[in-house]
Amino acid sequence: KINYPYKVTLQLVNPTRGDT
Repeated sequence: KINYPYKVTLQLVNPTRGDT
């Protein structure tokens, strides 16, 4: 369902986490 990488998904759902 999600085409974005896991890291990018984390940024989308919770940008405060950063790209780490």
